[in-house]
Parts: sequence; structure tokens; C-alpha cells
Amino acid sequence: MRVWWLALCNRLDLTPTQGLVLRQLRFGTPVPMNALADTMACDASNITGVVDKLESRGLIVRQGAENDRRVKMLVVTERGRDLQRQMLALAAQPPAAIAELPAAVRRKTATAMRAVIARWAACGVELDEPRTK
Repeated sequence: MRVWWLALCNRLDLTPTQGLVLRQLRFGTPVPMNALADTMACDASNITGVVDKLESRGLIVRQGAENDRRVKMLVVTERGRDLQRQMLALAAQPPAAIAELPAAVRRKTATAMRAVIARWAACGVELDEPRTK
């Protein structure tokens, strides 16, 4: 998965960390920088450089929070939203190693992965909604 993520981000001219940050943000939903740092399991100071780069590319903007100007809110721009859509489209394409497998093997693999995801969910592991075609 690491190689796949590196290749996906490289196609979008993003570092892997920039890709993860952009993936965490939702268009139209401002997110405090410190909350993003918590989500990314890192110190807020580590997020600053990543946010600087994304902001310099016009993908996100910083805004002061309405109730506390010291809190910086991150907002995805239209340009960032377009890049998120590209990221989603690329992520929806199976890697060549999977796409080249026979259909029966792909079906069995998908069934096995759904069982793993269901087991994780039963154990309380939170996952994004699985995408099916």
C-alpha cells in the first residue's frame, strides 16, 4: 500500500503527507489546525509546514475561527476540491497487480477483504465506508 500511495501522490505532485492532509479535509467544512494534527497523530508544529505548502499551491486557506482568532481553521479551496476529486478517482482504480488478476480471484479477494473489514468493525475499529463497484 505504501508504494501505491507514494505513486498516487506523485502523480498529483503531492508529498505523501500532503496527500494525507488533503484527504482528511472536507470541502466546505473548516477544520482547526490542532484537530487536524490530532487526526494525523502528530504535533501541530509538524502540520504547519505541510499546510504552508498546500496553501502556497492554492489548495487550502487558513482562516481565523469566528470565536477565537488565535485558532487557525483550514478550508479546502475549489482548486483543492478538484485535486481531491482527482485523488479519489485515482484511488478508485485498482493497482495493476490487482487489475491483472483473473476476475474470479478478484471476487474472492474482495469477499475476503469484506470479511476482514466486517471483523474489524465488530471489534470497534472505525473505517471509512468501503467502496464497491
